[in-house]
Amino acid sequence: MGNSNGGMFAVALAHAMPDRVLGAIPLNPATPVFDDPVAWELTPIYHGLVEQDPAVIVAGMGATMRQFTEDPDAARASDPFQQFPEDTEPEIVTIYFQAIELTPPEVLEEEVRLILDEAGWGFDIFDVQPRVEFFTGMTEVGTPYNKVWAEKLPNAGLHETTGGHAGQTSPATRKRLMQCVLALTEGRACEASVSSSD
Repeated sequence: MGNSNGGMFAVALAHAMPDRVLGAIPLNPATPVFDDPVAWELTPIYHGLVEQDPAVIVAGMGATMRQFTEDPDAARASDPFQQFPEDTEPEIVTIYFQAIELTPPEVLEEEVRLILDEAGWGFDIFDVQPRVEFFTGMTEVGTPYNKVWAEKLPNAGLHETTGGHAGQTSPATRKRLMQCVLALTEGRACEASVSSSD
């Protein structure tokens, strides 16, 4: 399971170790904009990012994180992407960003470089044999392509959630996620709102 940049690594691990990975759960994953021309078309927000220095992008992420940790209610009210569902508890918002803050900036910058590398992610994003269960928020900028990606993969499901990039923080979605983890450990697909194979 991996959120945001971590979604890229979750899918990469499933691709690299199909004999050891039961399934992958990307949560609002980064979009593989250079691995599929459709991804580039459906996520125009990336068009401006590829021209920026990763350090600048990470600094912007830091400013957003500080807003949410200092005043979660005010940050939510002014958030155009409605990152967090309305029922996400304030303490969960704080924990979410505190966890990100533990990651050194140079590590985040390297993740951004990997995501925006014009050579792509370095593996065939459609050759992932284990089950992939996408969780994607209704206001998440990558959702249009997550729907396409789930359809193109041989064994994938799509779960649309409330909220945006942090949609998995809703209490109901957290429960669904744990049910999904259990299903994968038992060799079952999760019950999905949309699925490429169910």
